[in-house]
Amino acid sequence: MYKKLTPAELKKYKTQDVYVLAIESSCDETSVAVVKNGTEVICNLINSQIEIHRRFGGIVPEVASRNHLMALLPLVQEAMTKIPQNANVVVAVTNKPGLAGALMVGIAGAKALAFSLGVPLVAVNHIEGHIAGSYLVGVKPQIDPGLSTDKPLRPPFTALVVSGGHTEVVKVKSHIEFEKIITTADDAIGEAFDKVARVLGLPYPGGPEVQKRAENFKRAVGVAHICDPHPFSYTIPPADSTHFSYSGLKSAVINYVHNLKQKSVGVAVLSDPQIDEICFHFQELAFKQLTQRAVKLADKKLILCGGVAANTRLKEMMKEEAEKAGVEFHPVPFKYCTDNAAMIGAQGYFNLINNRNIATMELGNE
Repeated sequence: MYKKLTPAELKKYKTQDVYVLAIESSCDETSVAVVKNGTEVICNLINSQIEIHRRFGGIVPEVASRNHLMALLPLVQEAMTKIPQNANVVVAVTNKPGLAGALMVGIAGAKALAFSLGVPLVAVNHIEGHIAGSYLVGVKPQIDPGLSTDKPLRPPFTALVVSGGHTEVVKVKSHIEFEKIITTADDAIGEAFDKVARVLGLPYPGGPEVQKRAENFKRAVGVAHICDPHPFSYTIPPADSTHFSYSGLKSAVINYVHNLKQKSVGVAVLSDPQIDEICFHFQELAFKQLTQRAVKLADKKLILCGGVAANTRLKEMMKEEAEKAGVEFHPVPFKYCTDNAAMIGAQGYFNLINNRNIATMELGNE
């Protein structure tokens, strides 16, 4: 499944410009990007399936796979027009983790491209890709505005990865060395957001909807009231816990909603102010668990990445907690938070020049 580049090949890719044609299809976004030398995004094309899956209240794997099949080739054709003639090209693709069928569409397309072009094929772990989103631009630290923003962020640092399927803190020792420190014992944070939103009658995806409703509550009641005790039967796990956990919070919110409906005889749905308040307290509790533990585990630099990292309130809370601890906080730019191929191209480049995960035509979804 994997092989090594020859010394001559490796020298070429280390000493000359490399254009990585990257494919991401692990879930419900079909994306193709061209990334130069691991940091410069030439193009980042995304075909979103959100509207398709919204009517189902969540992602339907078979539907996702079929839509990847339809979207992939036009995106590849457009992306290839951005690559200069006679450039050094390699193909990178997400091969794990993700939906099996969705991954296989991207992998099959990447193998066909690499074979037809006669170039290396590089496999990329999706989580490592999210972390590599921080290499794409010089992200301005939130503590010291005087720090340089001209150069991309470089390891070592600590990464908090938060998405629909993942919630973990990772020590990033180098571009290719990762150590998972802590993960969730049950639900990922994004999954909890989607499930709470569904119970409240909010559309998929739940994260943006919960954030919007929480902001409504904050504006309505004013700053003086936001520290009031939350209404749920729930206690945040201690900051030194060995894992994250969201099933308890999710269940507490669901039970609270059911109790409210039972008390309101003849009322099948909650009022907008009730929904706003529930979303606010849920979001604060969910993020407080993240911020306390991630900052405590961080060394000098902490990055925030993944789809949930697009939430503005999470970034605010992380910044506040990091400032208290004297930790540099680097949120990945909004456009690279959700699934995209640019982040895969970045990690693909660093895998390439380190002779790591160079794939054969036997590559599959692991």
